[in-house]
Amino acid sequence: ARGMQVQVFIPESEPRFLQNSVSFAGLRWHERFFAVVRHPEVEYRVQPEALGDPPPNGDIYDRNNRWLAYTAMAYGLDRLRVLCLWNRQAGDGRGGTEDMVKLAGAIAGAIPVIVDPTTL
Repeated sequence: ARGMQVQVFIPESEPRFLQNSVSFAGLRWHERFFAVVRHPEVEYRVQPEALGDPPPNGDIYDRNNRWLAYTAMAYGLDRLRVLCLWNRQAGDGRGGTEDMVKLAGAIAGAIPVIVDPTTL
């Protein structure tokens, strides 16, 4: 409705991503995930299909964060917006949401908009 381009990039196959990153939150989050990625105007990409296998000992989540950041920057820094679904809890580690927030600020000076799922 706002004319925004939405891209969703996930770091592993959809079944694995759902198991590792969505299922813990319950069926409602599965429904939300599919509502977004099945929307006809959403670009949905899966890392191994788009980029090939990660390097040995590579972190797929860190790689995904960088893929997202560099893809967004290619459209121009003035157009870059970072929207994170994050409960603001520390401990994500390398490639986690907290790491993405820091990465976006470090490489692009972006100030993220954080949506805290505990308030939804």
